[in-house]
Amino acid sequence: MLQGRDAQLEEIEADLAVWYDAPPFADAVHRLSAYRGMTRLGALTLASVVCDWRRFPGSASGALVSSHDRDLVEVVSRWPRRSPAALP
Repeated sequence: MLQGRDAQLEEIEADLAVWYDAPPFADAVHRLSAYRGMTRLGALTLASVVCDWRRFPGSASGALVSSHDRDLVEVVSRWPRRSPAALP
C-alpha cells in the first residue's frame, strides 16, 4: 500500500515539474530555489500560493521568512509585474 502511495506521489510531482520552467512561475521558482533548503517543488508551491509578492510590504516580510532571509521578500518585490490579462 505504501509503495502505491509513493508511486502516486511521484506521478503528481512529475506532473507539477513542467511548471518549474513555465510562466508565470518560472522566474519565482528559479529565484526561490536558489535559497539553501528550498526545493523546486517547494518554490513552486510558495510562488503559486503567494502569487503577488506586493501583498507583503515592509515589516510583513518577517512573517514569511526567517530573520536571516528577510531580504527575500524585498528582492522578490522588485520583480517586474505582469497584468493578469498578460498571463496565459
